[in-house]
Amino acid sequence: MTGLQPPASPPPAIATILSRYGDLAVFAACLIAVATFVIVGAGRPIWQDEAATILIAERPFRGIVEGLRHENNFPVYFFLLSIWMRFAGNSEIALGALSATFYLAGGAVAFAIGKKVSSTTRGAGYSAVLYLGSPLAIRQAQNIRMYSLVGLDCPFFSSSASASIATPQQRPRRFS
Repeated sequence: MTGLQPPASPPPAIATILSRYGDLAVFAACLIAVATFVIVGAGRPIWQDEAATILIAERPFRGIVEGLRHENNFPVYFFLLSIWMRFAGNSEIALGALSATFYLAGGAVAFAIGKKVSSTTRGAGYSAVLYLGSPLAIRQAQNIRMYSLVGLDCPFFSSSASASIATPQQRPRRFS
């Protein structure tokens, strides 16, 4: 009597190949995202709100405070941009590099949080790729505005908030 047999699982070599090519596909997607960031963002003109940000950041620190009296945005960014402009200059590429730096740092933070959550480098890599490949993150990294800094800050704030509401048994141990 012949019954239905369960399908045979693929040999370990095939599973390894699928795993390797899956990781390569994710890495290729990340490279495509970075290429898109560079190609699309390179020739984009500065918009009016970005110009206003630059004009406020060009002022001395007291002038920045005065300029922000009628602005409802993240003030730390204006101070950081002002300092950045003193070292990197005020060309479009130099000004956009600060947001790009925050974008790339956000990818590193996503990697670290993914490593903490998944306990694997692979999970951390996927976390970073999902952040770096996000169209919203890519778009905001091309703006000379505070949005990529906010994207970098959000994981820190949410991590702090979740740690503060956790029960004592769930709280992570502090580093010694």
